[in-house]
Amino acid sequence: MGKNLTFLEENDAFLDCANDDINTTNANGKMISRILTSVSQQEIERTSERTKIGLAGAIKVGHIPHQSPLGYKRNGKTLVPDLTTKDVVIRIFEMYHSGLSYKKISNILNDEKVLNKTNWRDSTIVGILQNEIYKGDFVHGKKTKKPTYYPNVVEPIVSKELWEECQVQKKKNSRSYQRTLTYLFLQKLKCPKCGRILGGKATTKKNGNSYFYYYCNDCKLTIKENTIEEYISEFIDNIVEYDSVVNQFFLPMIKQKIENPKEDIEKEIKKQKDKFTRIREAYVNEVFTLEEYDLERKKVENTIEDLETKLNESEVCDELKFTPEDILVKRDIDFINSVKYPEKYKEYNKSWKDFTREEKANLINALC
Repeated sequence: MGKNLTFLEENDAFLDCANDDINTTNANGKMISRILTSVSQQEIERTSERTKIGLAGAIKVGHIPHQSPLGYKRNGKTLVPDLTTKDVVIRIFEMYHSGLSYKKISNILNDEKVLNKTNWRDSTIVGILQNEIYKGDFVHGKKTKKPTYYPNVVEPIVSKELWEECQVQKKKNSRSYQRTLTYLFLQKLKCPKCGRILGGKATTKKNGNSYFYYYCNDCKLTIKENTIEEYISEFIDNIVEYDSVVNQFFLPMIKQKIENPKEDIEKEIKKQKDKFTRIREAYVNEVFTLEEYDLERKKVENTIEDLETKLNESEVCDELKFTPEDILVKRDIDFINSVKYPEKYKEYNKSWKDFTREEKANLINALC
């Protein structure tokens, strides 16, 4: 307003308001105009501050004032991971982390028609890899001189460590760089303290052996891959052993129960007993000779015996239980087979330790 008053004075003009007591031809009018202008400016600034505070509060609880990026959707006003598309984002980060270029990634997505799209571009991949939202953070006013950074405002899709490693890798020649190490559990582990996805790192010794670790920078936590793999190996071996016991011991019994329902067997037994009664009455009434009677009697008795055996098996299935003794029997059989037929046993009983790192990583990716 000061500039406007100076301009009016320089041009021998004045401001005279019909509805307000403002007249810049005298000192009082100039003073009043300056006061009113200052009050208006203050109100504008206060409104702006309240808007910024409200916006900051909304962002901190996940109300992101932008269009939902790929991998996220709206749950009310909150931005949350979209289970139908977030795996595409994870895959893009993992492909870039493995050394593939933007062009190679976009070509792969186009060839596979991911999300029914064939217009994946290098710029799309770059935009995804650079977006802080995927590690749970948000930058407001990124194109302004003073952007505001909000950490941990939404649930992340990738770990902060993986996101940062991809930014570092951008400084390398991604078209010629190819990562040679295979991480078994990358993007599959969460920090037990804060719940964030763990990053991966590896060290290679002079003897050529590589040692893998997973870590959380926030909680200063590091876990050896060998430790995790021991638990995974034991878990998988237990599942395989359980499955084998069920297949070898219990499935035949279950099949028997399905093929020979208990009610049908009981009806057939009653039918055969009635038949046996009729045969005996026929013999008493001298319809059968003794030899004929013995022949028919044995047939019926054998049939009843077979039916009662099936009935007993069916009743056992009704109380089907898995006991430690079943495991011990299975282990004894496996040990005998491994000694007597080592090649065949190894072929049909491949365990976790028999897989290559690539096979293990593919299995974990497929199951988790």
